[in-house]
Amino acid sequence: MLIMMSYRPTTLQKVLNLFKGNEKLWVTQLSQRSWLGRPVMHRYVKALVEHKKLKKSWSWPHVVYQLTDPALSSQTENTPSVDFDYSTKSLLDDIFLKFSPTGEKMLGAVWLVQWCKKRDLDVKQKADAYIQIYTHIESLRDDCGLLDATTAFENNVDGYHMTATYYADQYKWMDFGRGKLAELTFYGKQSQSRRLIEESVGLFVDKITCLVREHSIDAIAFVPPSISRQQQLLYIINAHIDPSIPRVRIEKFYTGDTKIPQKSLKKREDRIENAQKTIYVRDETAKNYKTVLLIDDFVGSGATLNQTAKKLKDEGVEKVLWFAIVGNMDLRYEVINEM
Repeated sequence: MLIMMSYRPTTLQKVLNLFKGNEKLWVTQLSQRSWLGRPVMHRYVKALVEHKKLKKSWSWPHVVYQLTDPALSSQTENTPSVDFDYSTKSLLDDIFLKFSPTGEKMLGAVWLVQWCKKRDLDVKQKADAYIQIYTHIESLRDDCGLLDATTAFENNVDGYHMTATYYADQYKWMDFGRGKLAELTFYGKQSQSRRLIEESVGLFVDKITCLVREHSIDAIAFVPPSISRQQQLLYIINAHIDPSIPRVRIEKFYTGDTKIPQKSLKKREDRIENAQKTIYVRDETAKNYKTVLLIDDFVGSGATLNQTAKKLKDEGVEKVLWFAIVGNMDLRYEVINEM
């Protein structure tokens, strides 16, 4: 059943169950279908709108209501009952996100319950564990809301050429797999969904702006993609960053006829060779910039970024800071193995 405050969850779920897919209904219709009075139904739909389970719009001559997510109509009385307190539910509604095998966006506490049920897991225990992971990650964030992974790379990458390395979020959340941002970005990139990519970028672009300001960034560079895509994630990020900040042009060229993406290479030395021989700084203005921010999406071994930073320094750049959307603080688990 749907978990809500102030009203009986079973009743609120019954209201959601009155909707079939994407149909739009007005309060009188809902009242007739449920045998509940219109004043009572008005209170229920108001609560559901406030909790973003219903959305309302004007369709002459009535205000009509519609499910924000048609999948909610499939939730039944068989869903396990969990009495989350208000703060726990509100937090889970904001931070829990998965995609189902059929592409449904599973956002919030009610979907955590479903996720646990499918795996025969204790909901309360897993909810507590998920929040503990979130709390730990939040405690590591700096003033810009970023995770500083500099030490991890300094200790694990030979010839580290970056001044500092930052993530917008941790990629793997222990037994839960990808965290919210990683899940959203992963499926946005894989499915080539512009909508999902834009949603993902909206979660971290302000952090890049803060990073640029706090570290007096002179110019920005993007790691060139290995594979041609209709919706290039890094190009979309670029469109959301202040255009007045200079860009340093970096390109990727292959000497052979076959493009070999980094993710297909399992050995670190092969990735380094790939980066050394295919990535080039194609910008004569690079030498004019003291501090450059290098941006990538998912971090694997860091080989590509490190070699790209070296090439920027070879052009005369003094400091190279690195931002990635998601990566792991523990470099023994590589994101590149999944990407």
